[in-house]
Amino acid sequence: MTEITAKTPWAGHTGDVPLHLDYFDGSMFEALELVAKKYPRNIAFDFMGKATTYPQMIEEIKKCARSSRPSACARATRSPSPCPTARRPSICSTR
Repeated sequence: MTEITAKTPWAGHTGDVPLHLDYFDGSMFEALELVAKKYPRNIAFDFMGKATTYPQMIEEIKKCARSSRPSACARATRSPSPCPTARRPSICSTR
């Protein structure tokens, strides 16, 4: 982790709250894959009474990525696209 070079006048007032967080070093898709393997029966989201587990969500993402392959999208660019105002995550593939 790099050293903070910005001024942080609040640093002495945060108590036990760290000034930085350690984040997962990978893509959002890779993070979801790990969650799916660790909690295969957990529900990723529920939309209008239809529950989708993490493994099902991973399969939807892969299916979308496969459908985008002919349009020259790289395989590593598949990702879920969360939108804070949407009731359900959109499964898409980016270029």
